[in-house]
Amino acid sequence: MNSTNESELQNLGLSSDEAARRLLESGPNVVVPKSAPVRLDELRRVLFDPMGIMLLVLAGIYFSVGAVRDGIAMLVAWIPITLVGVLLSVRADRALRALRGEVKSQVRVFRDGKLKTLHATDLVPGDVLAVESGQTLPADGQLLRSRHLQVNEAALTGESLPLEKLQKDLVYCGTEVISGSGYVQVQVTGRQTRFGKIASLVSESNEGQTPLQRDLGHLVKRLFWIAILLACVLGVAEWFRHRDAASALISSLTFAMSGVPEEFPIVFTLYLSLGALRLARHGVLVKSLPSVEALGRVEVVCTDKTGTLTEGRFRLVSIQAWKDESDPILLSRYARLACDEHPIDLMDLAIHEATPVPDPPVTVVSEEPFDPVRKVVSRVWSLPDGTMVRAMKGAVEGVIRCCALSEQEQKAILIELDRLAGSGKRVLGLAAKTGDDQEPLEFLGFLVFEDPVRESAKEALRRCRDAGIRLKILTGDHAGTTLSVMQSLGITTDRARVHTGDALRKMDLVARKKAFLDGEVFARMDPEQKFELIRILKEAGIVVAMTGDGINDAPALKLADIGISMGEHATDVARSSARMILMKNDFAGLIEAVLEGRRIFANLGTSFSFLIAFHIPIFLLSLIPVLLDAGRIFLPIHILLLEVLVHPVSSLTFENRPVLEIGIPTRGFFSNTASAVVQGAVLSGICLVLYFVFMGSGEGVARSMVFLGIMGGNLTLILTSTWPGWNTKAWVTSLAIIVFGLVLLGVEPVSRACHFESLSWLRILTGYGLGIWIAMSAVGFKKFRRIQNRPGFVVGNTKGTNL
Repeated sequence: MNSTNESELQNLGLSSDEAARRLLESGPNVVVPKSAPVRLDELRRVLFDPMGIMLLVLAGIYFSVGAVRDGIAMLVAWIPITLVGVLLSVRADRALRALRGEVKSQVRVFRDGKLKTLHATDLVPGDVLAVESGQTLPADGQLLRSRHLQVNEAALTGESLPLEKLQKDLVYCGTEVISGSGYVQVQVTGRQTRFGKIASLVSESNEGQTPLQRDLGHLVKRLFWIAILLACVLGVAEWFRHRDAASALISSLTFAMSGVPEEFPIVFTLYLSLGALRLARHGVLVKSLPSVEALGRVEVVCTDKTGTLTEGRFRLVSIQAWKDESDPILLSRYARLACDEHPIDLMDLAIHEATPVPDPPVTVVSEEPFDPVRKVVSRVWSLPDGTMVRAMKGAVEGVIRCCALSEQEQKAILIELDRLAGSGKRVLGLAAKTGDDQEPLEFLGFLVFEDPVRESAKEALRRCRDAGIRLKILTGDHAGTTLSVMQSLGITTDRARVHTGDALRKMDLVARKKAFLDGEVFARMDPEQKFELIRILKEAGIVVAMTGDGINDAPALKLADIGISMGEHATDVARSSARMILMKNDFAGLIEAVLEGRRIFANLGTSFSFLIAFHIPIFLLSLIPVLLDAGRIFLPIHILLLEVLVHPVSSLTFENRPVLEIGIPTRGFFSNTASAVVQGAVLSGICLVLYFVFMGSGEGVARSMVFLGIMGGNLTLILTSTWPGWNTKAWVTSLAIIVFGLVLLGVEPVSRACHFESLSWLRILTGYGLGIWIAMSAVGFKKFRRIQNRPGFVVGNTKGTNL
């Protein structure tokens, strides 16, 4: 401990002009600067894409047999097919990069004589930095003042035991403050720090794939090889039948192109990436794509009360004396002496605002850091005459343990605590004594704080209940205060569902498990108990989200399916342990994030169902006529034309649509596979009938009618998948499909180039009409009536939850 006062620290701080000059000299405080993006993997993926390879092979075959026009068409088609894949990948990549750019650590630095909050990247050598428990140090420097500062340097040295740091000791970037606080003068930043020199030797690794991404990748690979195997069999059969190698290769490659669903991984990554970016724009930063996956399945949210359901703006409304003869002025003096000399804690700030500066001035002699068991903190001060005064504040239950009180007095104090807490007030105990002996303290009274309820919390809690999300309040506050706050928000909780940390410690494992599963309010919880609660919920198969902002929340945040760091002032340790960062301590924002996750989940399912229903007709209509030796309905050019449609439709039309499943999604992305297969099979069967019916008018006419039928069927699938409500992207896509068909089959030069027969407007309308009728028969409005009648499902435009 040293005597550096705040004015001296302010004088040591830099001016804004000087800091700007030094920032130009030293550069941003970035440990490993971002290098130019390496695109070799992306380029290799694009060049060796199966669809692209097959197009190039087909071009070579067409050129070899003299079909120059078709060969040129394959080469020209290779450009948009490849370009669409690249554009979608770039869009997803940009979304992720923008998301990563949102996550910035903040630090408190003296600038222009005031303590200001800045991004850690703006730190420069010479800055005076305030550090506290739970913070990861952003630069190397020297301690100007230390108050019981303990630092974990395992990130640098591998030593797991925390080290006590005193004045003039060096501290290093990347190490974690375990307890205490202090002020550090920055010496070096960025790559010049010890941590930066080590990190510069390690290249930045790419984010790994999520489990579902890997499963999708394996699925696509399996389907690819199955399609290739069947294509080979089909090609061999075609060669034996007609002894035409070129025709056999074209048939087999056409079939292979129809059977490769390469859109699935693209759609999956794009939806999650854009959803994460959309959340980031509303203050919810997602650190990895698995978080978006899990977010849509959250069943239980464990959250704090203070700053989440309440504003987190404390005001000291009264200091209630325990003894009537107590001097109010003396109580105010002791309340201030129980606080930090230079307060950072919100409670300390509220007390400083409500109490006068000690007169005559006093000098702090020693401080005892926060005791996580008793939940108290105390300080010893020296008066001008040399008298020592010890002041303590904290949880009333912990404070009275340090005081000379009879059992009856303790019970009376706790009864009064219940009364005060029952009115919704936050209550701390206050105790003090004069002299430096080891005698117990004297209990002086209660510090009564007010913390307003958030206006948005009531509506958020209603939506939470409607969505089937169970809420568990984990608070360090008194249970009575929490119950009062919940009642003011319109929530009534049975006392049997309220548990305290002390009561939980006395339970056996079976009773504790039941309490964790059934309970709703948990007061005075230890970090170990929070961790155990999350573990037991997960063991029960419950998908759980945990919010927190302190170092004591870190273990539970790390264990939860979704760990959510809450608020701008969350510690770095909490942020590093969490998978999501909510920039504001607002419960409404948390619920919005969960509902957005469910919408992403639902929209992915819709897109995947559309892709399945889309691919089945192409697959079957490419296979069956060839097996029956009835000609080829589709040539490679036709598969390409359909692929040009399916990429933007599946990737953009259903993404961010205003259709929201409120209930917990218990089914996976492929839950509607059976209905999608039925839709695709029915569409295939009727189109096959159409082909044979119109074969009398020529193969070109039959092919044209089948193509129109498929386009009309897919148009219907798009509109019914986004029904009811207005979806602009769906209608724009549908209009584009209609125009696309009219140009292909109504303009003779285009039709001839694409191996179609130009049709009359009547036949075009007939083809579209048959396709729409077929799809409507396969889908049926019963599906939507069934969805509307299903409990917990809401369809339509839900603007209130559309981020």
